[in-house]
Formats: sequence, structure tokens, C-alpha cells
Amino acid sequence: MRTDSFALRHIGPKESELSEMLSTVGASSLDQLIYETIPDDIRLKSPLNLDTALSENEYAEHIGELAAKNKVYKSYIA
Repeated sequence: MRTDSFALRHIGPKESELSEMLSTVGASSLDQLIYETIPDDIRLKSPLNLDTALSENEYAEHIGELAAKNKVYKSYIA
């Protein structure tokens, strides 16, 4: 796997690399790999309660609304 760019290091393996990776570590599936890697006592017991994901445009609008609440003050520190 190439590791010379951020995206290649952090997005995860391509589908074509997955079987090779699993074979190398001796796991038959990602579920098995996770089960054998993450200790039971720190694994979540139930799904996270997350809000519905926003689209890129929805998020840009939301963050713009938050930014509009900022107040600019004059600094007298020289």
C-alpha cells in the first residue's frame, strides 16, 4: 500500500487490498479482525446515538449560521 499521501494512509484499504490484508494477518473477515483486536471491555455494547449526517452544503450553511453569531470586539492590547 502506498503511504505517501494523507488520504492513502487514512481512508483505509481499497476493496482490492482487503483480501490480501486479511490473509496477511490471518483473519477471514473484518469482523473477525475487529473481534480479535479490540478487547471486549472497551468495545461498544450498543450503536452510537448520532444525529442524521448533513450534506456538505447543509453543513456549510450550518457553520455559516454559527459563524454569524460571533461578535467582533476591538482589542486595546498593544
